[in-house]
Amino acid sequence: MSTDNNEEISEIIGQLTEEREKIATAFRSIAWMAFRYANGRRTTAPMTVREAVRRFQEVYPDWVPEADQTLRSDRLRHSAEAHGGGSLDDDWLDDLVTRTTDAPG
Repeated sequence: MSTDNNEEISEIIGQLTEEREKIATAFRSIAWMAFRYANGRRTTAPMTVREAVRRFQEVYPDWVPEADQTLRSDRLRHSAEAHGGGSLDDDWLDDLVTRTTDAPG
């Protein structure tokens, strides 16, 4: 390969790396809003968020959403009996976020 080809390839790799990081930054900056919106909903929103996190973690396997005090589970209060069988355990997204042992409950 010529030096020109190597430089061109390096430039393309640099651009792709920069674009990838921009996308990752955008995902990270809006993920918390998606979590808050979808948590506990009995719609496709929780499933969509879970799938987005799974796909993002395929590229960034060490990424885990940060702890969020608002993502509390009401699994007991919103049990299947209370909602005619409509509430699913996967509707709650609190299991996806990091936990700290000393975080206020």
